[in-house]
Amino acid sequence: MAITKIIKVKANPKACIKYVTNPNKTNDKLLVSCVGCTEQNAPGVFNLALMGNGQKALDEQVVKAYHFIQSFATNDEVTPEEAHQIGMDFMKRTFDDKYAFVCSTHVDKGHIHNHFVMCAAARDMSGRKLDDNLSLLHKIRNTNDAICKEHGLSVIDKEKGKSKSYKEWLADKQNPTGSNKIKLRKLIDYRLSCYMLTHRKCLDIHSSVFELCCQTILKTPVEIETFFSPSIHLWTTCPKVISL
Repeated sequence: MAITKIIKVKANPKACIKYVTNPNKTNDKLLVSCVGCTEQNAPGVFNLALMGNGQKALDEQVVKAYHFIQSFATNDEVTPEEAHQIGMDFMKRTFDDKYAFVCSTHVDKGHIHNHFVMCAAARDMSGRKLDDNLSLLHKIRNTNDAICKEHGLSVIDKEKGKSKSYKEWLADKQNPTGSNKIKLRKLIDYRLSCYMLTHRKCLDIHSSVFELCCQTILKTPVEIETFFSPSIHLWTTCPKVISL
Protein backbone atom coordinates (compact mmCIF):
# COMPACT_ATOMS: atom_id res chain seq x y z
CA MET A 1 0.00 0.00 0.00
CA ALA A 2 1.18 3.54 -0.66
CA ILE A 3 0.14 7.15 -0.75
CA THR A 4 0.49 7.74 -4.47
CA LYS A 5 -0.55 11.37 -4.67
CA ILE A 6 -0.93 14.42 -2.49
CA ILE A 7 -2.79 17.03 -4.51
CA LYS A 8 -3.21 20.64 -3.45
CA VAL A 9 -6.72 21.87 -4.21
CA LYS A 10 -6.84 25.59 -4.96
CA ALA A 11 -10.22 25.64 -6.71
CA ASN A 12 -13.53 25.14 -4.95
CA PRO A 13 -13.32 21.69 -3.26
CA LYS A 14 -16.94 20.97 -4.19
CA ALA A 15 -16.05 19.35 -7.53
CA CYS A 16 -13.36 17.22 -5.92
CA ILE A 17 -15.75 16.03 -3.21
CA LYS A 18 -18.38 15.22 -5.83
CA TYR A 19 -15.87 13.07 -7.73
CA VAL A 20 -14.61 11.07 -4.75
CA THR A 21 -18.15 10.35 -3.48
CA ASN A 22 -19.46 9.13 -6.84
CA PRO A 23 -21.97 6.34 -6.00
CA ASN A 24 -20.78 4.28 -8.98
CA LYS A 25 -17.32 4.12 -7.43
CA THR A 26 -18.24 3.72 -3.76
CA ASN A 27 -20.93 0.97 -3.68
CA ASP A 28 -23.75 3.53 -3.70
CA LYS A 29 -21.89 5.64 -1.12
CA LEU A 30 -21.71 2.83 1.44
CA LEU A 31 -17.94 3.43 1.44
CA VAL A 32 -18.12 7.16 2.23
CA SER A 33 -17.41 8.63 5.68
CA CYS A 34 -16.94 12.16 6.97
CA VAL A 35 -15.37 13.78 10.03
CA GLY A 36 -16.21 17.35 11.04
CA CYS A 37 -18.68 17.73 8.17
CA THR A 38 -21.13 15.89 5.95
CA GLU A 39 -20.83 15.20 2.25
CA GLN A 40 -23.43 17.89 1.58
CA ASN A 41 -22.09 20.69 3.81
CA ALA A 42 -18.35 19.95 3.43
CA PRO A 43 -17.66 22.83 0.98
CA GLY A 44 -19.33 25.32 3.31
CA VAL A 45 -17.55 23.94 6.39
CA PHE A 46 -14.22 24.14 4.56
CA ASN A 47 -14.85 27.78 3.59
CA LEU A 48 -15.75 28.78 7.16
CA ALA A 49 -12.56 27.20 8.52
CA LEU A 50 -10.46 28.87 5.80
CA MET A 51 -11.94 32.34 6.42
CA GLY A 52 -10.42 32.33 9.88
CA ASN A 53 -7.04 32.61 8.14
CA GLY A 54 -7.75 36.11 6.74
CA GLN A 55 -9.60 38.02 4.04
CA LYS A 56 -7.61 36.42 1.21
CA ALA A 57 -8.25 32.88 2.44
CA LEU A 58 -10.51 32.10 -0.52
CA ASP A 59 -8.32 33.60 -3.25
CA GLU A 60 -7.63 31.44 -6.30
CA GLN A 61 -3.96 30.86 -5.43
CA VAL A 62 -4.63 29.76 -1.86
CA VAL A 63 -4.64 26.04 -1.00
CA LYS A 64 -8.14 25.28 0.25
CA ALA A 65 -7.95 21.51 0.62
CA TYR A 66 -5.69 18.51 0.18
CA HIS A 67 -6.63 15.47 -1.87
CA PHE A 68 -4.80 12.32 -0.73
CA ILE A 69 -4.94 9.00 -2.59
CA GLN A 70 -4.11 5.79 -0.74
CA SER A 71 -3.69 2.77 -3.00
CA PHE A 72 -3.48 -0.96 -2.32
CA ALA A 73 -1.51 -3.45 -4.39
CA THR A 74 -3.60 -5.87 -6.46
CA ASN A 75 -2.02 -8.83 -4.66
CA ASP A 76 -3.01 -7.48 -1.24
CA GLU A 77 -5.98 -9.41 0.14
CA VAL A 78 -8.05 -6.52 1.43
CA THR A 79 -11.83 -6.10 1.30
CA PRO A 80 -13.47 -2.75 0.50
CA GLU A 81 -14.70 -2.48 4.08
CA GLU A 82 -11.24 -3.18 5.52
CA ALA A 83 -9.65 -0.71 3.11
CA HIS A 84 -12.13 1.94 4.21
CA GLN A 85 -11.41 1.29 7.88
CA ILE A 86 -7.67 1.47 7.17
CA GLY A 87 -8.25 4.84 5.53
CA MET A 88 -10.15 6.18 8.52
CA ASP A 89 -7.48 4.89 10.92
CA PHE A 90 -4.79 6.50 8.77
CA MET A 91 -6.48 9.91 8.92
CA LYS A 92 -7.08 9.63 12.67
CA ARG A 93 -3.46 8.76 13.45
CA THR A 94 -2.00 11.30 11.04
CA PHE A 95 -4.20 14.33 11.71
CA ASP A 96 -6.07 13.41 14.95
CA ASP A 97 -9.39 14.73 13.55
CA LYS A 98 -8.04 18.30 13.62
CA TYR A 99 -9.19 18.90 10.03
CA ALA A 100 -12.59 18.19 8.51
CA PHE A 101 -12.43 15.60 5.74
CA VAL A 102 -14.34 13.25 3.47
CA CYS A 103 -13.08 9.68 3.06
CA SER A 104 -14.24 7.42 0.23
CA THR A 105 -13.14 3.99 -1.00
CA HIS A 106 -13.24 3.35 -4.76
CA VAL A 107 -13.83 -0.19 -5.98
CA ASP A 108 -14.44 0.42 -9.70
CA LYS A 109 -10.81 -0.08 -10.78
CA GLY A 110 -8.48 -3.08 -10.83
CA HIS A 111 -7.25 -2.20 -7.36
CA ILE A 112 -8.98 -0.76 -4.31
CA HIS A 113 -7.96 2.76 -3.30
CA ASN A 114 -9.03 5.45 -0.87
CA HIS A 115 -9.59 9.13 -1.52
CA PHE A 116 -9.45 11.80 1.16
CA VAL A 117 -10.47 15.43 0.64
CA MET A 118 -9.35 17.35 3.73
CA CYS A 119 -9.76 21.02 4.56
CA ALA A 120 -6.46 22.90 4.68
CA ALA A 121 -7.54 24.84 7.81
CA ALA A 122 -8.24 23.44 11.27
CA ARG A 123 -11.75 22.61 12.51
CA ASP A 124 -11.41 24.89 15.56
CA MET A 125 -11.92 27.93 13.28
CA SER A 126 -8.59 29.41 14.38
CA GLY A 127 -7.54 29.71 10.75
CA ARG A 128 -4.44 27.64 11.44
CA LYS A 129 -3.47 25.80 8.26
CA LEU A 130 -1.76 22.48 7.74
CA ASP A 131 2.04 22.65 7.67
CA ASP A 132 2.76 21.15 4.27
CA ASN A 133 6.41 20.22 4.69
CA LEU A 134 8.86 17.31 4.58
CA SER A 135 8.05 16.36 8.15
CA LEU A 136 4.43 15.81 7.14
CA LEU A 137 5.47 13.57 4.24
CA HIS A 138 7.57 11.41 6.58
CA LYS A 139 4.69 11.18 9.05
CA ILE A 140 2.29 10.15 6.30
CA ARG A 141 4.58 7.39 5.08
CA ASN A 142 5.48 6.06 8.54
CA THR A 143 1.85 5.99 9.67
CA ASN A 144 0.78 4.39 6.42
CA ASP A 145 3.43 1.66 6.63
CA ALA A 146 2.65 0.93 10.29
CA ILE A 147 -1.05 0.38 9.56
CA CYS A 148 -0.18 -1.78 6.55
CA LYS A 149 1.96 -4.08 8.65
CA GLU A 150 -0.76 -4.37 11.28
CA HIS A 151 -3.12 -5.65 8.57
CA GLY A 152 -0.53 -7.91 6.93
CA LEU A 153 -0.34 -5.80 3.77
CA SER A 154 2.69 -5.03 1.63
CA VAL A 155 4.73 -1.85 1.98
CA ILE A 156 7.25 -0.16 -0.30
CA ASP A 157 10.79 -1.08 0.71
CA LYS A 158 12.83 1.87 2.01
CA GLU A 159 15.87 1.37 -0.21
CA LYS A 160 18.52 4.05 -0.58
CA GLY A 161 18.81 5.73 -3.94
CA LYS A 162 16.31 7.17 -6.37
CA SER A 163 12.73 6.86 -5.18
CA LYS A 164 10.02 5.09 -7.17
CA SER A 165 6.50 6.11 -7.94
CA TYR A 166 3.74 3.76 -6.82
CA LYS A 167 3.21 2.68 -10.44
CA GLU A 168 6.89 1.67 -10.78
CA TRP A 169 6.85 -0.09 -7.42
CA LEU A 170 3.71 -2.02 -8.35
CA ALA A 171 5.21 -3.06 -11.71
CA ASP A 172 8.39 -4.26 -9.97
CA LYS A 173 6.29 -6.13 -7.42
CA GLN A 174 4.27 -7.97 -10.07
CA ASN A 175 7.05 -8.48 -12.62
CA PRO A 176 10.42 -9.93 -11.54
CA THR A 177 12.18 -8.17 -14.44
CA GLY A 178 10.92 -4.79 -13.23
CA SER A 179 8.95 -1.94 -14.78
CA ASN A 180 9.66 -0.64 -18.28
CA LYS A 181 11.47 2.34 -16.78
CA ILE A 182 13.77 0.05 -14.77
CA LYS A 183 14.45 -2.10 -17.86
CA LEU A 184 15.34 0.99 -19.89
CA ARG A 185 17.65 2.30 -17.15
CA LYS A 186 19.48 -1.04 -16.98
CA LEU A 187 19.83 -1.16 -20.78
CA ILE A 188 21.31 2.35 -20.90
CA ASP A 189 23.77 1.50 -18.11
CA TYR A 190 24.85 -1.65 -19.94
CA ARG A 191 25.31 0.10 -23.31
CA LEU A 192 27.24 2.93 -21.68
CA SER A 193 29.56 0.54 -19.86
CA CYS A 194 30.26 -1.36 -23.10
CA TYR A 195 31.04 1.89 -24.87
CA MET A 196 33.41 3.08 -22.15
CA LEU A 197 35.22 -0.26 -22.05
CA THR A 198 35.93 -0.15 -25.77
CA HIS A 199 36.67 3.55 -26.05
CA ARG A 200 39.39 4.30 -23.51
CA LYS A 201 40.76 7.06 -25.74
CA CYS A 202 37.67 9.11 -24.99
CA LEU A 203 38.37 8.70 -21.30
CA ASP A 204 42.01 9.78 -21.81
CA ILE A 205 40.83 13.04 -23.40
CA HIS A 206 38.35 13.50 -20.55
CA SER A 207 41.15 12.93 -18.02
CA SER A 208 43.32 15.65 -19.56
CA VAL A 209 40.52 18.19 -19.40
CA PHE A 210 39.60 17.07 -15.90
CA GLU A 211 43.22 17.45 -14.75
CA LEU A 212 43.41 21.02 -16.08
CA CYS A 213 40.14 21.94 -14.35
CA CYS A 214 41.27 20.47 -11.02
CA GLN A 215 44.58 22.33 -11.15
CA THR A 216 42.77 25.57 -11.90
CA ILE A 217 40.29 25.15 -9.05
CA LEU A 218 42.64 23.66 -6.45
CA LYS A 219 45.57 25.82 -7.57
CA THR A 220 47.97 22.95 -6.96
CA PRO A 221 49.41 20.20 -9.20
CA VAL A 222 47.26 17.08 -9.44
CA GLU A 223 47.46 13.80 -11.27
CA ILE A 224 44.40 11.93 -12.50
CA GLU A 225 44.03 8.29 -11.59
CA THR A 226 41.94 6.22 -14.00
CA PHE A 227 40.42 2.99 -12.77
CA PHE A 228 37.51 0.63 -13.38
CA SER A 229 34.77 0.83 -10.75
CA PRO A 230 33.06 -2.57 -10.24
CA SER A 231 30.17 -0.96 -8.36
CA ILE A 232 29.05 1.06 -11.37
CA HIS A 233 30.74 -1.07 -14.05
CA LEU A 234 32.43 1.96 -15.61
CA TRP A 235 35.88 3.45 -16.03
CA THR A 236 36.13 6.55 -13.92
CA THR A 237 38.63 9.18 -12.83
CA CYS A 238 39.73 10.66 -9.52
CA PRO A 239 42.04 13.65 -8.85
CA LYS A 240 45.02 13.13 -6.53
CA VAL A 241 46.96 16.09 -5.15
CA ILE A 242 50.71 15.84 -5.72
CA SER A 243 52.73 16.65 -2.61
CA LEU A 244 55.43 19.21 -3.33
